[in-house]
Amino acid sequence: MIETMKITFTENELKKYTNWTLSALLEENGIRIPLPCGGGGTCGKCKVLVCFKTEDNSFDREVLACRTKVSDLLHIYQNSGATSLCIIYETKSAAMTGETSFYKPEDTSGVLCSSMAEGARALSCSNGPSYNSSGKLYAAIDLGSTTIAIELFRENGEVIHTWSAENPQRLYGNDVLSRIRAASESTITRSDLQRLAESKIQEGLAVLTKDSVINPRQLTPDKFLQGLCIAANTTMGHLLTGEDVSPLGHAPFSPGNIGLEEISSVFFLPSEDTPPVYRLPGISAFVGGDIVSGIYALDMDLSPHWTLLLDLGTNGEMALARRFGDVLTIYCTSTAAGPAFEAANISCGCAGVPGAITKVSINDKGHCRPVLIPENDTAPCDPLASNSRTAQPDPSAFFSMQQKLQKAMARPVGLCGSGLISAVACLYREGLLDSTATFVSEHHRRNGFPLWQIPGQPPLLLLQEDIRQLQMAKAAIRAGITCLLKAAGITEEDLAQVYLAGGFGKGLDPLEAAAIGLLPVEVLPITSAVGNAALAGAKKFLLQRDELRLKQIQSHATEISLGDSPLFQEQYLKEMDLPALRLAEGIFSD
Repeated sequence: MIETMKITFTENELKKYTNWTLSALLEENGIRIPLPCGGGGTCGKCKVLVCFKTEDNSFDREVLACRTKVSDLLHIYQNSGATSLCIIYETKSAAMTGETSFYKPEDTSGVLCSSMAEGARALSCSNGPSYNSSGKLYAAIDLGSTTIAIELFRENGEVIHTWSAENPQRLYGNDVLSRIRAASESTITRSDLQRLAESKIQEGLAVLTKDSVINPRQLTPDKFLQGLCIAANTTMGHLLTGEDVSPLGHAPFSPGNIGLEEISSVFFLPSEDTPPVYRLPGISAFVGGDIVSGIYALDMDLSPHWTLLLDLGTNGEMALARRFGDVLTIYCTSTAAGPAFEAANISCGCAGVPGAITKVSINDKGHCRPVLIPENDTAPCDPLASNSRTAQPDPSAFFSMQQKLQKAMARPVGLCGSGLISAVACLYREGLLDSTATFVSEHHRRNGFPLWQIPGQPPLLLLQEDIRQLQMAKAAIRAGITCLLKAAGITEEDLAQVYLAGGFGKGLDPLEAAAIGLLPVEVLPITSAVGNAALAGAKKFLLQRDELRLKQIQSHATEISLGDSPLFQEQYLKEMDLPALRLAEGIFSD
């Protein structure tokens, strides 16, 4: 649901904050407005309505909170003879933004295996509370740019609970560059970014503690946990420990301290029984501990065959690895894919929460038929999907559930990342987009394509600009893959396995990804989603404490710089277009 927040100021109150931005003023008064673009004024998602009230009437102005100075409002206030000013901000509730935590153990044992052939195998895990009065418990943490995930498990690897929530640092921008800029401009902001991450992790640990011990009032995380391990990209790791991140924002992009670190002081007061807290090592400023953790979890550093790991998030990190005899070779890179895969800069975008559109098809009448994420699942599978490899439920039952779900909702929450790719693949396949991903219809180019509409309510529209955002993101990823393969002197046919990591990778349909050119068609038979590989690596380290392997991964990794690469620029422009339509159609007909 939509929540409306109002706050009123007088002239004297406004004068105290003359040089502040409107977003800073609202934050000072307890209203935090998300700034997905980091306050650059480009995303338009911090719009607020400013109402001026005079003795005779009232009038309003819609402004961007991140770019509007209080002095600008004060000027209007004084010249209009206003007596008060009211700021109105509408926001989605927690249920719509994914703020609420949820218990849904994601088994990471499928990526904690000794051979690459078993990399995507899923093993059963414990569901619901599992009380523990003795025995050793550990916590693995994935501190992602978008989401923070924690897994609580026993020393035998059995998962007790997992917890997940949106990273509150998104208030300062959806991507790491926005947060680097914000933290570099103000030490107060840097401290707040540290506090936001640390307190959210503490919140998750507290929730897990409450539901996993017999007497939670007498036990806190530092009293019953035997160890914690955090996987994070370089920026998130540095922000967590309060380090200066400004060197990450300009050449030569010095990464600072990226070794394996013990950081228990960030969370706990020093004592004899304080559990160790490890931050996994990174490789460079933009290839961090989350990728090292994924390589380690998937045993890519032990495989005699070339394997490729893709973390399809905002930073677009990827790694290519092989061990030939005693020689370990790792190539890695990071592309500025932007937040399109997480739908953060999409006009109708939202997180992958219940009620979000995750798959799109077109019916015989040319109308969109969206598939929504149900309340009890964060990664639903359409039983009619051509790439499903499991036993299928009755399709009529599935669509009956979908009809009930859509009927119960006033409208879908929005379009999540996997839904965006599905929509573009579907529209292209149906001939509604040309090879440049431009709407064929002038009406759709101007007004957008309705993903959902019912009489009497505004439709949920996919705009041309939304598709352009996806084009840039997928072109960056595909060009990055090409550069890694070129550095290793191999082609797609030489790959033995391609891993799609992260929450987005888990919900992605590889067929649809190939249909829009995000993935090469040649790798479809060897592509598998492995879930949260970063979390799995953090868990594996706590169980095995194999520091030597982590150091070898770090020391043998060669980063491929894409910023000044002519090949990357050439491939990026080439990959902006969609594949030949006959190829896209053939993918789904095979």
